Order: sequence, then structure tokens, then C-alpha cells
Amino acid sequence: MAEDDDVSKERPILEMARLPKAPVLGMDHLPKEPTMDAAVVRIEANVGHLQGDVSETRSDVKEMRDHLARLEVNVEHLPSKGFMISIVLVLIFFALVTGVTLFQGKLLALLGAAH
Repeated sequence: MAEDDDVSKERPILEMARLPKAPVLGMDHLPKEPTMDAAVVRIEANVGHLQGDVSETRSDVKEMRDHLARLEVNVEHLPSKGFMISIVLVLIFFALVTGVTLFQGKLLALLGAAH
């Protein structure tokens, strides 16, 4: 009877030994047989592409800087907004003075008739 008790105690331990082991958390996404050399080669290839992109971006920025310098030279001779507004105001003033001068007689007759 004592032997039966020992066997019954061992059985759950044996069943637990047959259960599949849980994977280590956080390691499931990694490839099963990666080599450090393969990873380094991939990283070097990506860095090579990044260096190419950076040099292309630098040349684009230099080209844009040159275009901007040329635009600044072309725009320097154009009048400013303040100058344009003052010209418009002077033209409006001269138009009013000319209109009053040309239609002086009719304006006096109109104002005289209103009195």
C-alpha cells in the first residue's frame, strides 16, 4: 500500500514534465538562427542607403540655396509695399483734384441749386 501511495505522488510530476514549456517572453519575434554577421551586414546596407539619401538631400539643399540667392537678386529692384501704397494714394489725390477742377462749374451749379 505504501508503494501505491508513492506511485500516485509521482504521476502528477511525470504529467507536468510532459507539458510543453512556455516560450521566453519577448524572444518570440526574433529569428531562430540569426548570426551576428548577417545582422551587421543588414545594418551596414541600411547605413549605406542612409548615407546616399543624406548626400542627395545635401545637394538638393545647396541647389535650393543657389536658387534663393538668385531670387533675392531679382527681387531687390522691385518696389516695396509701402511705396506702392503711397503711389496709389497720390494717384487718387490727383484724380480727385482733376475731377474737382474739371467739373467745378457743374459742382457750383449743383451746390447753388441745393441752396
